[in-house]
Amino acid sequence: MAFADTPTVDDSSKKSEESELLVKKIFTKRKGFINREEKPDYGVDLDVELVYDGENASSQKFAIQIKSATELKKVDKDDETFISFTFKTSRLGYLCRRAPGYGIIVLYHDDGKGEGTAYYDYVDSIVRRVDAYNTNPDWKLQDSVQIYIPLTQILDDTAAAGIHVTVAGLYERHNLMLRAQGPRYNIPYFDTAPAGTVPPIDFNDPAQVAEQLEKLGGALFNEQEYDMLRNLLERLPASRISRSAQLSFLAAITYDQIGFLTEGEFYVTKGLRLAADLDPESRMLLELTRIRLAFLRGTVSSDSYTDSLNDLAATSTNPLNSLVLQINVLYMAAIAATDSSQSKPFDVADVEALFSKIEAAPLEEADKELLKLYNSDALQVYASNLYLQQGSNFKLREQAGRAPSTQERMAGYEALMGWLRKASQYAYQAYHYARDNGNTRLLAYAQQYISRFFLSLEFDRLMLTLDELQELDADTTTQYEKHLWLASEAYNNFVALKMGQDAHRTVGIIYDLQFIYTARFDRPLGTKPITETKDLLRRIEEDHDIPPFESAVERGYQGMMTMLQQAQGREWADMSEEQVNTFAQAVMITYDLPPERLPNVLADIQNHRLFEAACQDRAIIMLPNDDHMNDAATAYTEVPTYILVNRITEVETKPFQDVREVLDQLTTTLKTPLV
Repeated sequence: MAFADTPTVDDSSKKSEESELLVKKIFTKRKGFINREEKPDYGVDLDVELVYDGENASSQKFAIQIKSATELKKVDKDDETFISFTFKTSRLGYLCRRAPGYGIIVLYHDDGKGEGTAYYDYVDSIVRRVDAYNTNPDWKLQDSVQIYIPLTQILDDTAAAGIHVTVAGLYERHNLMLRAQGPRYNIPYFDTAPAGTVPPIDFNDPAQVAEQLEKLGGALFNEQEYDMLRNLLERLPASRISRSAQLSFLAAITYDQIGFLTEGEFYVTKGLRLAADLDPESRMLLELTRIRLAFLRGTVSSDSYTDSLNDLAATSTNPLNSLVLQINVLYMAAIAATDSSQSKPFDVADVEALFSKIEAAPLEEADKELLKLYNSDALQVYASNLYLQQGSNFKLREQAGRAPSTQERMAGYEALMGWLRKASQYAYQAYHYARDNGNTRLLAYAQQYISRFFLSLEFDRLMLTLDELQELDADTTTQYEKHLWLASEAYNNFVALKMGQDAHRTVGIIYDLQFIYTARFDRPLGTKPITETKDLLRRIEEDHDIPPFESAVERGYQGMMTMLQQAQGREWADMSEEQVNTFAQAVMITYDLPPERLPNVLADIQNHRLFEAACQDRAIIMLPNDDHMNDAATAYTEVPTYILVNRITEVETKPFQDVREVLDQLTTTLKTPLV
C-alpha cells in the first residue's frame, strides 16, 4: 500500500523573460549557486546547485518553478498577508518528490512600468499551508489548487543567502541520516560536503527524531523504507508516539508491514483515538491496518475481511489506493474460490475488468504497470490452486478405477493454462517496461513475480508426480536456471533499494526453487548449495529482525512423502486408525471439502477396509457408483454408493452404501467358479 500522487498535467502558465532573467541574476555562482535550465520542462524551470567557497560544486540541488502575474490577489490569514494564486497540483507533487532539496516557487509580479518584484516560498512550507487553509481535504486529487506565498518574502540577494543556508541544512540533515543508517542498508556515505549552519540532528534526541519523522515519515513509507522507519520509531518512547496522530499512524502501518502484530495493534488503537487529526486517506489506511491485523490474528473471517476491503475501496478518493484495495479483494476471492466452505464468488472476468480499470486510471505509467502486476497475482493463484485440485482429483479417480479420459483432462487444463500464461504475460510486460525505463523497484517486483509464478506451477507438478519417475531434460534445467537467475536479480535489486522484507521473500523463492529441483531430479540447482541459501536467509533475518523463513514447499512435500511411504505396500485392511485419519485428511484437502463432510469420507474408507477384510477373491472388486464424486463441489455430500463386480463373470450387485449389506453375496452370486 502506498500514498499516490495525482497524474502529471502540463502547466499552461506563461512566464516572462524578465522573470527568468531576474531569478538567474540572483542565483549566480558568485553568490553560491549554479543554475541550469531544465529542457524539456517537466515541472521545473531551473535546477540550481549549491556552490561553496566560490567554486566547489556540491551536488546539492534544489528546483525553482517560476510563475508570472500582472495582478496580485492578496488574502489575509492568521494575521498575515499572502499572495494567492492558482498552481497545478501535479507540478506541486513533482516538486515535493525532489527530496531532500525540494525547491522554491517564485511568483514574478510585472507592474507594467518596467519594474518587477519576485516573491518566493519553499515548496514544503507551501504544501503545509495549503493543507491548513484549503477547505477541501482531497485537494491533492484536483487539477489545480490555490497556494499562498507571504507578501513579505521578496526574492533578492539577502533572501538568496538565506535559501543557501536552508537548503544546505536540508542536505546536512539528509547526510546525517545516511551516516546513522547508511551502513545498515549498504548505502555508501561520503562526508565531504562543507558543514552548513543549520544545527545537525541528534538521533539520540527523541524530540529531533520525532520532528523528522513527522516531517519525512510519509516519504519513507511511500518508498517502503520500513526498516528505517522502525529504527527511528524505536528511538522514541511509546508515550511520545502515542501523543501524535502522525507518529501513531506511521508506527501502526510500519509494524503491520514488518509482521510485528502486537506492536501494530497497539499503535492502531492509539492512532484511531487521534484519527481526527489525520487526512481522510491516512484514516482509511489506518482502518485498513486495523482490519488486516484482525484478519492475521484470526479474529475476523476472510468473508468479513473482504467485505471491509470492499467498503474501504468504495470510500477511498485516491485512485491508486482504491485500486490496490480492489486488487486485494479479488486476491482474497481467488484464494477462497477453491474452498467450497467460502461464500465469496470469484469470476475471472472481474480480474479482466480490473486490468481495464487500471489502464484507464489517471496514474503514471509505472504505477499502472505495478498495479497490473499485482492484479496478475489473483489470476495466477486461482489457476494454480485449481490446477493442483483438478490434478489431485484425477489421481484419486485413477486409484478408484475411474480414470478420466484424455479429452476430459485436456478440457480441464486448457483454461487453467491460459490464465497462467496471461498472468506471466503481465509480469513480463512490467519487466520490460521497468528495464526500458530504468525503474529498479518495478523491475525487482516483476523479477520476483515471474520467478514465483514459475515456482508455484513447478510445486503443483511436484505434488502431482511424487509417485512417478521424473526424467530431466536440458530444456527443464534451462527453465529452472532462468528463473533462479531472475530471483537472484530481484534479490540484488531489493538489497540496492534497501527493501529487506522483499529481499528476504525473494531468497525464500530461491530456496524453494532449489528444493523442488533437487526433490524432482535428485541433483542440485545452480552453483551455490542450498545450505548457503539457508545461511543467507538467516543473516537477513538477523539484520532486519524478520521471523524465520519456513518453506511451505518443503513442508508440503515432506507431508505427502510421509503419507505415500505409509501407504506403500499396505492394504486398506492393514491401516491403523491413525493412518485412516491421516488419509481422510488428505482426501479432505485434495477435494477441498468443508468439515461437515469428514464423516462421509471416513465411512468411505471404512467400507473399503471391510470389503478387503472379507473378500479373498481377487476377481471381485468394489467400484464407486456416484457421478457426483467426479466433482469436488458435490463429492462426499453423502456416503458414496458402490457396486461389487466380478470381473470374470461380469456379475454385479445393486448399488449400496454399506458394504455389509452385500457381503453374503461374496460366497454366492459373485463367487468365481472353480476351473
